[in-house]
Amino acid sequence: DATPQTLQLPGKAFSIQQTPSAIYIATWNGFLLKVTRSENRLAWSRKIYSSPFIFTPHESTIYAASLEGEIKYIGDNSGQANEFSPRLPGSVSQVVKADTTIVFATDNNRLYLYSAGDITKDPAQILLESPVLSLQVTRDHDSRNILVGLADQSFLLYSSSGTPLWKFQGKNSIFGKPYIEGNLAWIDQGNEVIAVSLKDGSVVHKFNTPGGAGTPFVMNKTLYSASSKRLLFGFSL
Repeated sequence: DATPQTLQLPGKAFSIQQTPSAIYIATWNGFLLKVTRSENRLAWSRKIYSSPFIFTPHESTIYAASLEGEIKYIGDNSGQANEFSPRLPGSVSQVVKADTTIVFATDNNRLYLYSAGDITKDPAQILLESPVLSLQVTRDHDSRNILVGLADQSFLLYSSSGTPLWKFQGKNSIFGKPYIEGNLAWIDQGNEVIAVSLKDGSVVHKFNTPGGAGTPFVMNKTLYSASSKRLLFGFSL
């Protein structure tokens, strides 16, 4: 019910991400802004690149990469980037942080795993069989794993150090990005929605969705999925 506040951006917004304490906005012309959520106040605005870039904020550091592959670690308090900026071959499409590892996906079908504490170390590399469509971090007790969705409809789980854990071969997924709920990954598979166990990659639930399924989501112990036939399916869990 409060009066809306207006924030003037130095360029058109490209990507917006949130943490419990702040909102981060990247612009098409390479600026990054931090807005505090408690006061809706601009904390800082910095020119990071000269073109759009992707990023993921985590605690005291923001991990960013230009679409051309230049990597930067940015201090959350100041917005200042580190001086050492390695460059990856190929265009960077996604970035996530899992435990002490920063994972970058590139268009040459590779994952590059950097140490969050030392960007100067050479990254570990994982060569994939198909382009990366999605990159997500999952929880396994006190550790984090990396769930990768590929264009060939397969889904792979790696530990934060890059150890392969399992592979599931899917089919007919529209978006290739599962919905994570607890220890399950819900995936649309054409005329059905399935739940894959994050522990071993086995199918533990399956629901029929005649007419097709969209990206599923779970709310109030109900699984929802909208089809291209303008039907909304709801399944009690």
